[in-house]
Amino acid sequence: MIEEVRDTAVRLQVRSVLEKGKEGRPRIILACAVPKKAKFEFILEKATELGVDVLIPLKTKRTEVIFSGDKQRSKQERFQKVVQNAAKQCGRADIPRISLMTPLAEALKGLDPQGLAVIPSLNGHNSPIREVLDKHQKPVSVTFLIGPEGDFTPDEVALAQEHGCIPVSLGPTVLKVDTAALAVLALANFYWD
Repeated sequence: MIEEVRDTAVRLQVRSVLEKGKEGRPRIILACAVPKKAKFEFILEKATELGVDVLIPLKTKRTEVIFSGDKQRSKQERFQKVVQNAAKQCGRADIPRISLMTPLAEALKGLDPQGLAVIPSLNGHNSPIREVLDKHQKPVSVTFLIGPEGDFTPDEVALAQEHGCIPVSLGPTVLKVDTAALAVLALANFYWD
């Protein structure tokens, strides 16, 4: 609503904000192991374009890239710039939240009890992800846990299951971290956008 008009300015009162494309869509969380090289920045950029709400750099037993101390702070600043630029480029009204590097066990404790959590894994005979998503049409949130090169360990998958995660398959081929992350987010767009 327009409150005041001057020669050099207009004062407005915002009564509500409607985010384009978010109506009825669950909150999307990507907890992803950090791959080598600059792949994680690529994942951040594309995840932002695909509508992710929260990004969690995940520390697992097989994660080769670990941030701590000063490096953690500088990486966090860099990652924030990457998602800000990606949000601006794709016309998003919001910017995804990026957490600090989080150990898997801690990330699992923070799962939304009302949400859906899936963990793509090569361990065991898992249901195809589309079957699991078909069964959960209206979750409040969806957390995708993406493992490192070499996958999650069997113990990590078991721990995730104890916290309510559903192990899923992303198909017959082995996907690298960046491919798996983008595949699940593209599926989320298919199901909920």
